[in-house]
Amino acid sequence: MKSIHILGILLVLVSFLSVGCSETPLSPEEQLRNIISEAETYLESRDLSSAMAFVDPAYRDESGRDFRELKATLLGYFMRHKSIHIISTIDQIDLRSENEAEVVLFAGLAGSQQETDMTLSQWRGELLR
Repeated sequence: MKSIHILGILLVLVSFLSVGCSETPLSPEEQLRNIISEAETYLESRDLSSAMAFVDPAYRDESGRDFRELKATLLGYFMRHKSIHIISTIDQIDLRSENEAEVVLFAGLAGSQQETDMTLSQWRGELLR
């Protein structure tokens, strides 16, 4: 019982020390880059629910597709492609307000890791914007 109490105190101390020693906060642009990288990781691992967690449930694109249709499209893509690798470049980040930003991102999709070892300027496949 005493060892559990000591372990609890150590965990609290470590958490306080890690907060005090943490790095400087990330800029909004860096936070967006990290979020995009995390989303790409979920897409590459074909994790539909984790990838869709990045999409607003009120999503609607210029073609009229909504959240449900986007999810169905991704599911179909995941079923057709057992291996997904993404190469991307962020072209522009426009911070519109504290809670809103627009990101222009160019992405290419590949079926193997070797194809992603190039830059987008060398890409021969279809690019998405």
